[in-house]
Amino acid sequence: MLTHCSCNNVHSSGASFRYTGSMLPNLVPLRGFWSAVVLLALSSFHSTQLPAADKFVGPYPGTSKAATVQIDAELYLDKAQVESLIGNSMDGYLVVVKVKVSPLRAKEPVRLFRDDFVLVSAKDGQRSQPFAPEQLAGTSTMVVSQVLISAGPVEGQQRGPVWGPPAGGGPVPMGGPRRIDTPGSSGGSIGTPTAGATGVKQEIRDDKATDSQTEWLDLLKAKVLAEGEIGETVEGLLYFPLNGKHKPKQMTLLFNGTWPKLELSFEEKKR
Repeated sequence: MLTHCSCNNVHSSGASFRYTGSMLPNLVPLRGFWSAVVLLALSSFHSTQLPAADKFVGPYPGTSKAATVQIDAELYLDKAQVESLIGNSMDGYLVVVKVKVSPLRAKEPVRLFRDDFVLVSAKDGQRSQPFAPEQLAGTSTMVVSQVLISAGPVEGQQRGPVWGPPAGGGPVPMGGPRRIDTPGSSGGSIGTPTAGATGVKQEIRDDKATDSQTEWLDLLKAKVLAEGEIGETVEGLLYFPLNGKHKPKQMTLLFNGTWPKLELSFEEKKR
């Protein structure tokens, strides 16, 4: 134990100062204080310099099975992950489910159709079936015109086509505008009809596909879940429309190809 210590501190004036061990007890408590200050500073630096752990954003696993088939799925809700998988999320409108379908009986193939899958949200009741690749990246558009059938001497056809849902030309949001001109409206009609009977004329127009559309369509076709009778495990993607933000625990994937139907819920953790 240190009982005596002396040192000379020479100042510019030439005076000296003698430090003795009797002064040491007064300095010891300061060690604890400065240690606390240093630890606090290091803790603050650590919290500001090191990033927080990344939040898990999927994919979220789910599984279910019946007597003849087992289905394993992964739900992709994150926009960046969807775009990494299929190149386009349609600004967050699309979510993807990767599905693996495994028949459980060797001599009993499973009839598999993409329309047997339904994605349901408990948040707002949305129910959606998967898009075919041609519906997302196709070039066909259906044009519907209303034709007025007259009982008088002149038949009339309304001007102003009604643009209906696409025949493989991409999803149309529900509740979108529809223009149907009626007699006396701004659209007008040709002739002077005297009866209110109408007919509908449908026409499908094919536009020329761009290179990017063709490439995206090929990608979607290559990754989509196969259909038909399967006797061995198959794996592929399903492309679902989904409006708004949803948590994985709010989502359920239904498969109606078996009885009873299968329900897959998704876990908010890695498999």
